[in-house]
Amino acid sequence: MCGRLGSDGCGHRVLIAADKATSRARLTYEVAQLSGLFVVGAVPNLRLLRVRSERGEADLLLIEADLARSDPTFATFLRAQSLHALVVQGTPPIFPAWASAVLPAPSDADFRPRLQQALQKTRTESGPKPVPRRPRLLAFGASTGGTEALELILGQLQSPHHPLPPVLITQHLLQHFEAAFVERLDRYTPFRARLADTGQLLDSGTIYVAPSGSHLALQAHGQHLLCHLTQAPVRQGHRPAVDEMFESVARICGPYALAVLLTGMGRDGAEGLQAIRASGGRTVIQDKASSVVWSMPQAALALNAAQQVVPLAQLGRYINQHIA
Repeated sequence: MCGRLGSDGCGHRVLIAADKATSRARLTYEVAQLSGLFVVGAVPNLRLLRVRSERGEADLLLIEADLARSDPTFATFLRAQSLHALVVQGTPPIFPAWASAVLPAPSDADFRPRLQQALQKTRTESGPKPVPRRPRLLAFGASTGGTEALELILGQLQSPHHPLPPVLITQHLLQHFEAAFVERLDRYTPFRARLADTGQLLDSGTIYVAPSGSHLALQAHGQHLLCHLTQAPVRQGHRPAVDEMFESVARICGPYALAVLLTGMGRDGAEGLQAIRASGGRTVIQDKASSVVWSMPQAALALNAAQQVVPLAQLGRYINQHIA
């Protein structure tokens, strides 16, 4: 399922490599005691570590010293994947140049404090979290002219080798137009489409549209992502508000999201898009020439919230390049 993330939806996703099952279990336990960390797996060798890392499953590697000696090309691999690796010390000691930090054995009382120090160091050095190759979630915000734009973009999306990711949409829309909008997305795009409701589990290839009168937010429950509707105050004159949705995406799975702010009046979505960019996600706005009203994208551009400005006709192709 594309909606699976870490236990709290954010922080570092840690992949552990140790040759002994007892070592993997101990390291998994120790890492799980620290907030902001989620163990996505534990493997017995660097070959499997490489395979899972290349899939974008982790952004932090924890490697036992004995395995760290076994691969002379590992430094090149880490640079190519924009990953940090921590080495758990063994006997004899090893201090590989590619390691972001060297930690004591997990039985050592200093293991957790040293791990926390190493995490702080990697966050300082890295800035925003690295963006994985393939987004796990697409989020769209739109107002005037957005319904036609969304139908065009989503109708062009395809992912031959992977399930299509789930899609969240906040579109400023009068209530009596909601059902027809959802029906058209369901009929003319490769996705299933439905009005969002609290507690819906995000599923691959499914669009969730914010209903009139409620903000749509993303929520994490265990390893799953859920829709959550709120009656929080109106923002930028709207409920649902794009900012509310985008900010929840930034909190829960920013590095694993691709967010698009489309045509619309006002500035709703600009601050939320900025939050997603700051959390490491991909951010895109529709260009002026193809927008019915360019106020919302322009506001995002003024905040330096957009990494790309893309014409409507090319947005489908742009997204396909990242989800394929």
